[in-house]
Amino acid sequence: MLITPEHQALQDKYQQLLLRSMQFDAIIKQKDEVIQQLKNEITPLKNAVEQLIAEVKLQREENASLLNIIKEKDKRLQKLELIEYQYQQLTKLVYSRSSERSSVIMPGQLQLGINADIVEVCNINDGQKVESYTKLKSEKKKHPGRNEIPTHIERKYIDMYPDNLPQDAEHFDTIETEQLEYDPARLFATVYRRFKYKRSTPNGSTEFFIASLPEEKDKSLAAPSLKAHVTTEKFLWHMPIHRQMQKFAQSGIILSENTIGDWINGTCRSLTAIYDALRENIIKPACGYMMADETVCLEATLKRLYAVRSMVADPP
Repeated sequence: MLITPEHQALQDKYQQLLLRSMQFDAIIKQKDEVIQQLKNEITPLKNAVEQLIAEVKLQREENASLLNIIKEKDKRLQKLELIEYQYQQLTKLVYSRSSERSSVIMPGQLQLGINADIVEVCNINDGQKVESYTKLKSEKKKHPGRNEIPTHIERKYIDMYPDNLPQDAEHFDTIETEQLEYDPARLFATVYRRFKYKRSTPNGSTEFFIASLPEEKDKSLAAPSLKAHVTTEKFLWHMPIHRQMQKFAQSGIILSENTIGDWINGTCRSLTAIYDALRENIIKPACGYMMADETVCLEATLKRLYAVRSMVADPP
């Protein structure tokens, strides 16, 4: 039977596939043997680990028992030291002299230069009388009383009349008792309602009319008053941003740190014109040389005043 080259190539490929299949079977068999060997080794290792865990647990229990014994020993030593100290004090109280004088001089101990024998025979009647003196007590300053409430504070008057006032009673005086109140700051929303109108023109088109927003209104959620409050709290009263976030959260307004930071940055940028004007009027005439002073002013409301001026010659 004649074998064509195509059949010979197919037969060679079949032989190669058969040989590769036998190799794969040998590899799989070897892998199974290795897996079985590892499984057989796992059990002794697991038993060894459990034994080590048990030994560690036993060692910890022994350590805890030893620590308790050491603590008990320390307590007994402290008790023995206390008993020994009390015994020494009792022996000293029973057998020692009342003068507590010791003839033993410790090396390096400083001497006071007091003759104990002379002190013991000293008679109290031989003492000299010291002239008496009078201690002057300083007069107590009268309390200045409570500070008055400033006049610029708004007053709300509550009129109170006596109960069961007779009809013929005549008013002759009014006593005012002031008490400082506090109205907590409140948040409110300003709603710009812009009404839209339309009309038809003769040419058939429709015209629409709507009011424009104020110039100071931007896309921000906060109004200028709220931005100014946040900036003042941050730089004047040193209120951190995270605490301001907590105060807003108490009112149900959840704000992020980046949002409040953007408000403060925008407020500071709006003050650039004032900064440039001050720089133009102070630094430029001074030719780069300025004088600054910080002083205490008791007359002013602020505790400290800061003054900055330029070195410009006084006008003639």
